[in-house]
Amino acid sequence: MSPPNPATAPGATPDQPANPSGAPASPSKNAAADRRPPAQPTRAPNGSAGPATPSAKKPRTPTSPNRAATPATPSPTDTKPAPAEPADAKPVVGESADAKPADAKPADAKPADAKPADAKPADAKPADAKPADAGPVKSKDGKAEPGEIRSVAEQGEGTLAPGTAAEDPGKLAVVVSSTATTVEPATTAEPATAAPGADKPGADKPEVDKPEVDKPGADREVSGPRGPWWRRALHLVTHPRELRRRTREDVTGEPGTDLPAWATTRSRLSIRSSPVGRPEAGPRGRALPALAAAPLAAVSGTAMVAAFPPYNLWWLAPLAVAALAVATAGQRIRRGAWLGALHGVAFFVPLLRWTGIYVGPAPWLILALFEALFLALLGAAAAGSSRVVARWPIVAAPVTASLWVTEEALRSRLPWGGFPWGRIAFAQDGSPLLHLASLGGAPLVTFAAALLGGLVAAALWPPHPRRGQLPVLRAVTLVVLAGALGAGALLVPLPLATGASVTVAVVQGNVPRLGLDFNSQRRAVLDNHVKATLALAARVDTGKVARPDLVIWPENASDIDPLQNEDAKQLISEAADRIGVPILVGAVLDGPGRYVSNAGIVWKPGTGPGERYVKQHPVPFAEYIPLRSLARKVSAKVDLVRRDFAKGHDPGVLTLGPATAGDVICFEVAYDGLVRDTVLAGANLLVVQTNNATFGKSAESAQQLAMVRLRAIEHGRPAVMASTSGVSATVDASGRVLDESELFTQATFVRELQLGRGRTLAANLAYWPEVVLVLPAVGALVAAGLLTWRRRRRGHPGPARLP
Repeated sequence: MSPPNPATAPGATPDQPANPSGAPASPSKNAAADRRPPAQPTRAPNGSAGPATPSAKKPRTPTSPNRAATPATPSPTDTKPAPAEPADAKPVVGESADAKPADAKPADAKPADAKPADAKPADAKPADAKPADAGPVKSKDGKAEPGEIRSVAEQGEGTLAPGTAAEDPGKLAVVVSSTATTVEPATTAEPATAAPGADKPGADKPEVDKPEVDKPGADREVSGPRGPWWRRALHLVTHPRELRRRTREDVTGEPGTDLPAWATTRSRLSIRSSPVGRPEAGPRGRALPALAAAPLAAVSGTAMVAAFPPYNLWWLAPLAVAALAVATAGQRIRRGAWLGALHGVAFFVPLLRWTGIYVGPAPWLILALFEALFLALLGAAAAGSSRVVARWPIVAAPVTASLWVTEEALRSRLPWGGFPWGRIAFAQDGSPLLHLASLGGAPLVTFAAALLGGLVAAALWPPHPRRGQLPVLRAVTLVVLAGALGAGALLVPLPLATGASVTVAVVQGNVPRLGLDFNSQRRAVLDNHVKATLALAARVDTGKVARPDLVIWPENASDIDPLQNEDAKQLISEAADRIGVPILVGAVLDGPGRYVSNAGIVWKPGTGPGERYVKQHPVPFAEYIPLRSLARKVSAKVDLVRRDFAKGHDPGVLTLGPATAGDVICFEVAYDGLVRDTVLAGANLLVVQTNNATFGKSAESAQQLAMVRLRAIEHGRPAVMASTSGVSATVDASGRVLDESELFTQATFVRELQLGRGRTLAANLAYWPEVVLVLPAVGALVAAGLLTWRRRRRGHPGPARLP
C-alpha cells in the first residue's frame, strides 16, 4: 500500500490552506469553521492516498505504509510557530520526494497571489507543498532536538526510534535502497528561526531543496560498521544471527527486512539465506555460500579421479558431477568459473601426474592447470544457466549432462587438436553405462553418466524447494529415475563379432631401463622385440602354441629407421621369415624433409616392408614443440625432441593377412574421429600401438586400456593393444579383456579373435550424437541470456550484494 499523499495533512479545514512548515495557522474569524471535525484523507482506488483537504498541522511521527494516517485536531490556542525545516531534510521511508497536491503553487509565488484564510477550498493554494513528515525526527513534544540525526529504520508499527549523534558528530548515515546504497555525513537538526510572516496565511516560505529518493517506500536509514568489504564479509561469517535475519528483500526487493544496510547491499560473498538459515531461492535458484561451495567443488574433483583406473570406482563419476552441480547452482558466473577451476585442479593434477615423472613438475602442472580452464568454463556455464534451471527445474539434469559433453568436445579439439584424456566415458570401465557406447559412442556414455549426476543433484538440491522440509517424494522419484537409467543401460545388447576367426600374436619386448634416454636404448629395444618374436616362432614350430595369422609389435619397437638402416632391416626381416606371417612394426622413419614420422609398417615374410600408416595426431610438446623457445624456458627436456614429427593424412587401414587392421598409435585411441575413420574405411580389427615406457609404473597404461575397451564396444570390433613395456592386451568385441600383461616385463601371447562385421549405430551416426547432445547446453545458455536481457530491460534489479 502506498503512503498517504504528503501534500495533504489530516486535520485541515476547507477554509485554511495547508501550512507546510508545520506552524499552526492564525485563528480564523469564523469560529464555527475552526470547530469543524478533521477531514479524513481520501484514498485512490489502488490504495494510495489521493488529494485531500489541506492540513493546518502535520503529524509528529511518520505514517507506516500499511496504516492510514491518524488525523490531528487543530488547536486554536496553539499559536507558537514551529521551527522551520532544515534545507537538507530527508523524507521518511514511504514518502515520495516529488509528491505535490494538484493545485500546489510554486514556492516563489508573490504574497499578492495568496488567498485569504476564509476563501473557498477550491481556491486554496499552498505556497510550497512538502512531504508532511519530512524533516528531522522529533521528540515526544513535536520539537526538534539539537544533535538528532536520521539513523533509524522503520519499525513494524510505523514509528521511529530517534538516535543521537552528540557523541559522534562524524557518524555516517547509510540510506538503504533496494537498488542502491548512499553513504553521506549525518545531518544534525537544529532549531530554525521562523521566517517573518510565517504565521500569516499566504506568506512566502523559504525554499527548501527536495531530496531525491531512488524508490518510494523502500528507503530507510541505518548505521553500520565501516571498513573494507572483507571485514564486513567476515562479520557476516562470525555473526550467524545476522545471516538468519535476512529476508526475501535481498532477492526480490520486497520491503520488510531489518538487516543492516552493509549486510543487504552488494556482497562478493553473495550469501543468500532465509530467516531460518536455509539458502533462499532467487532468479538463479538457490546458491551455496562460498565457504561451503569451494570445498564441495574440490571434493568433487578428487572423487572424479577415483572413478578412473587404477581405482575403477566408476560410480563416483556421477556423484562428482552431482557435487559440482550443487556447488555451482545459483552462483554468479564469475564464482561458477572459480568453482569449476577448483574442480579441474583437484581432478587433473593427480590424474595427469604420469606426465611429469621424467620431465619434472613444471610441464605436468602447466598441462593440468591448462586443462582445468575448460572445467572453469563448465562451471561458468553451469552458473550462467542457473536462471533457466531455476525457472524450469525439469531441464536441470539434461542441461548438466549436456554441459559436460560440451566441455569434453571443446577440450578434445582445442588447442593443437586437443587433449581428451580424462573424459567421463573413459571412467566407466565396468559400468553398465558402457553398453551405450554402441549407440552413441563416448559422448553418449558421458551424457548418461552426467545425467545420473544431474538427477542426484536435483534430488538433493532442488532449485525451488517447498518451504519447510525437503520434498521427499520428488527426491525419491529422481533417485529412482537415476537407478532406472543405469539399469536400463544393461538392456542395451553388447555387440558381437560375427566375422571370420583370426589368430593374433602380441609381442611386448620391454625396455632395458626406465627413462627418456632414447638414443642409448633404441637398439636394445629393437633387439628385445626381435628375440621375443624368434622365441615365439620356436614355440610355434614345436606345436606349443598355434601359428598366428599376424603379429603386432608396439610403437617405437624400432626407433632406428629400418627403411634406411640395413642392420635394422635385416633383423626385422629375419623375425618375419621365421614366424612366417606379416608383422606390424612400430618404427620411427626419417623424413619427409626435416621431419621424422611415427609409423606402423606392414612387414611381410620374404618381401619386407609394405603398407604403412603415419600417425595423424602427433602429441604437442612431446612429438613436436609448437613454441620451442618458450617451452625451453619451462623445461630443457624439450630438446630431446630434436626434430618434429610429421603429421599423417590418411586413416590407418592396413591389410594384415586375413584381417584388415584399423591402426591408431598411442594417444590417438582417445580421439573419436581417428578410430571411427578406420572402421568406416573397412577395418574389422582395431589395433593400438603404444609406447608407455616414458610414463613409468603409473596408471597411464591402465587408463589407456579402458579407452580400448570402450572403442571395442563402440564399433563392435575386437581390439589389440601392444605396448613396449606394458600394458599389452587383447579385447573382444563386447569389451571383455582376454589377455593382459604386466608392466616392464617381456610378454608374448596368442589369441584367437572373431573379426567384426557390419557397423554399429554409433559408427553410422558418426559425430551426430555429440552435436545433438551439445544442443541442450547451447539452448540453456541462450535462454539464460535472453532472460537476463529481458529482466534488465524491464528494470528489475538483481539480488543485492555487498560492495
